[in-house]
Amino acid sequence: GGNAWRGDPLLIQLAERFSDSVRKDLDGLGRFVMTQEAQELARLANTDTPKLRTHDRQGRRLDFVEFHP
Repeated sequence: GGNAWRGDPLLIQLAERFSDSVRKDLDGLGRFVMTQEAQELARLANTDTPKLRTHDRQGRRLDFVEFHP
């Protein structure tokens, strides 16, 4: 459990100027980032980093970034 949002006094202080609905969303996000699901998504993001593809096999220019699904 836990809530990363509520555990950060500076963020709470900075968010005092935000609307109640924004603070409510931040509170929900703070709960989510502490879940196993979020931790697994973070692990996958760090395991399968984006890859820059500059050329195809024939040497043609591509210039796109391949992301993990």
